[in-house]
Amino acid sequence: MQIRGHLIIKDSDSGKTIADKHNKVVQSGRTSFLNLIGKITGADLTGMTHIAIGNAQSVTVSDTDITLAGESQRMPVTNIAVASPNSINVVSLFHKNDCRTVITEAGIFGGSSATDTSDTGTLFTHVAFDPPIDNSQVDNRNLTASWEISLLND
Repeated sequence: MQIRGHLIIKDSDSGKTIADKHNKVVQSGRTSFLNLIGKITGADLTGMTHIAIGNAQSVTVSDTDITLAGESQRMPVTNIAVASPNSINVVSLFHKNDCRTVITEAGIFGGSSATDTSDTGTLFTHVAFDPPIDNSQVDNRNLTASWEISLLND
């Protein structure tokens, strides 16, 4: 069985898709997932709580990533819902003042140590954008990050 992430970022006002990308569920995310479904004694059983964006100049996504390369902003998850029998949808909203940057990466964080502070919590998923999402202009937009996490048969 595989765990796969798929992120869609939309302009919150117009509904226009800005990015649509599959991504890596990293090792720490897979371990957290197994802890959650197994209710492992002593394990952190807090799920996904924040979506973060980053603006690092150079981003390489690796299975061993535990932070974004250059986290610039994170927002609390506003909704988690079952999307299908094999997937959930995790959503965060970024107000234009919170995402006025060139976005080169994004990730989902969770666990009991995840807060509104950068680089806290467990990284579940990580994606790089090439080309980046330029949301740095004065007339930038509010963004909705909608991340589908799916269980797939091999």
